[in-house]
Amino acid sequence: MKISVVIPTHRRSELLSRAISSVTAQVRPADEIIIVDDADDSASRMVVEQAAATGSVPIRYVRNTSSPGACGSRNLGAFVSTGDWVAFLDDDDDWTPDFLEQLARPASAGTPLVLSGLVRHEAGHAPVVRASPEGLTAATVLAHRSSMTGSNFLIRSDLFCAVRGFDPYMTVFNDWDLFIRLIKHGASYAVVPLPLAHWREHPGERIATPSLRRADGLSRFLARHGSGLPHAMRRELRTTMLGIRRAHVDARWRYLELSVALALAHGPRESLSRLRGRRAALA
Repeated sequence: MKISVVIPTHRRSELLSRAISSVTAQVRPADEIIIVDDADDSASRMVVEQAAATGSVPIRYVRNTSSPGACGSRNLGAFVSTGDWVAFLDDDDDWTPDFLEQLARPASAGTPLVLSGLVRHEAGHAPVVRASPEGLTAATVLAHRSSMTGSNFLIRSDLFCAVRGFDPYMTVFNDWDLFIRLIKHGASYAVVPLPLAHWREHPGERIATPSLRRADGLSRFLARHGSGLPHAMRRELRTTMLGIRRAHVDARWRYLELSVALALAHGPRESLSRLRGRRAALA
């Protein structure tokens, strides 16, 4: 197996250094590391040059000017990689030293997609360990939330290309969207439930920030996959999307319009419960 590791980055030189170090510290070394920068950040380039000068794994710096964003950078990195396998690591995440070793075992036995468990770190909260369910099929993949992120899987390069990689149009849940498309494509997968990847949330603008960009992304995800989602999950995503949009409007009529849509999306029982909760809080 020849494994390429792709790290997309955007003005996070200090975090990038930690991510690279977690790759160069792997028990099973990567065969190459590709850093894809969509910001032309001099500090990030310096981090890459220092790592390339001192490390034993070949490291390349690639400038992404054609499709900015994590999805475009990941796809570009996979396109220029030379490995028959590729693993992705976001610049603010990191791996335990045995990440590649553990995932390479089922991969070398013929499984084209291998996911690890992960630890979610969020300031002010205890770490949460997550892992994707095993055995999902095209008929059941939408019934469960996947814990595949841009940092905890190893995939055969030809399979990644067969589904055209990450979709930049999916600005929210692009990793979940990729997993759904892979399973519907007929790909088999294995789960190593050990928490081998550290998924770190940090201050500042993120995909999860309740912005209009996130609302648009939720709308796109629902348009593509919403009809197949369980009712409770579809309602959760739709109410989140409507709530974000309502929080960003100034016009009174638009606020009322979205309030009605939000109440309908919640359903009468949930809406009544929320109204009672507000009244109790004001009492």
